[in-house]
Amino acid sequence: MNTPSPSLHFLTLPPEIREQVYTLICRPSESRSIDEEGYTTYDFRPALSLFRINGQIHDESHKVFYSLNTFARVETPWQQSREHLQFEGDVPTVIRNGAKFTKHRLVVGIDAPAYEDEGRERETYVVHADDLGKFGHTWWLAGLSHPALNPNLRLTLELRDPFSPEWETPFMAKAMQRKLLEPWGKVRGLVDFRVIGQITPYASLLAAIKTTQIESEPSVESCLSECGRLKALGNDALKRGTLHVNDASKQRAAYHEALDLYTQAWAAIHITIRQHQRHIHADAFYHRTLTQPPYAAKSAQSERLTLRVQLVANTCLAYLKLSQPQEAKFWGMRTIRTLREAFGVPDGVELAPEQEAATGLEAGKEMGRVYYRTAVACLECGERQEARRLLAVAKIYLPGEGDQKAIGEVERGCALRVG
Repeated sequence: MNTPSPSLHFLTLPPEIREQVYTLICRPSESRSIDEEGYTTYDFRPALSLFRINGQIHDESHKVFYSLNTFARVETPWQQSREHLQFEGDVPTVIRNGAKFTKHRLVVGIDAPAYEDEGRERETYVVHADDLGKFGHTWWLAGLSHPALNPNLRLTLELRDPFSPEWETPFMAKAMQRKLLEPWGKVRGLVDFRVIGQITPYASLLAAIKTTQIESEPSVESCLSECGRLKALGNDALKRGTLHVNDASKQRAAYHEALDLYTQAWAAIHITIRQHQRHIHADAFYHRTLTQPPYAAKSAQSERLTLRVQLVANTCLAYLKLSQPQEAKFWGMRTIRTLREAFGVPDGVELAPEQEAATGLEAGKEMGRVYYRTAVACLECGERQEARRLLAVAKIYLPGEGDQKAIGEVERGCALRVG
């Protein structure tokens, strides 16, 4: 008589196979998603459901989960910090009320020692260690936007080993210390910075971070030059795309390369682009008269504005070449609305072309190209009336014969059809 084979189930698999399964479920990329506006979110429920199956799977998956996912707990008296990080820096909150969470490897304490915080409820929340780079970058940008901010702030970091038994000396590998500490090197000008706790950071690592913290910011001139360099590379990619007339794949790749380079150019002048989100930082940094050639005696704000408008115009062109008129229209209209708001024109109020065209604008020619390319996008979207309105403004910005001819050709496409 044959002995029946024991039934197979998950726990009969070899431990190495089970660990691979846990890894596939628990790795951060499986819990992380990006929404249509480009913001990151986490949903750990599928991974954490492993903890509730039975004791053995709980213990095995728990170990894998926390080996792949490292968390930091942020403690600060300012309740708006969490929203600011999430909106401006795409640093998602993993746990909103994190005071009871104990599995974190880093405590990030931010306060202002010169001001009394007693009695004020502290904001305590948890973020993923993979996002600490964005945290540090966002704080760096905030320091450039508000020069008086960091000289009042203290940053206290505590390294933790939440999984070692009480009788063992806590330990953290150098690679993990680097991941948790390096992002704070970008935060400059603090009134105090310290690392506390039972885990002593590697001296060389801490010294490198402190050295980075006292480095001078690149000059405004160098930021403008880097933006111009990246913009020129993007323009080259656009031109290269037009040469691949017989290879649609290479053509699209060149146009997407141009858009990537334009995004880098935005970042060089402290403007972050994420999907349809645009965040402008460091206005105070550009509030000065330039001293170094080729910008000597020029306004940093004006030079930055000119680059911004050029980048929008070129972005519109790239999307038109990619046959994405809706995207070209979005970026063009956003800039047009921003300019109108700057001149106090309420949204929805229609002006005569002569009134809408800011003829004294230093970036007037570039703004004319924004109007022209946005009009082309509107025409391709079937919005002829809006296209005609935009072209009328473009004609004032672009009086040159070649530009007038190009505008006239598009105007003919906008003409009212009878019958």
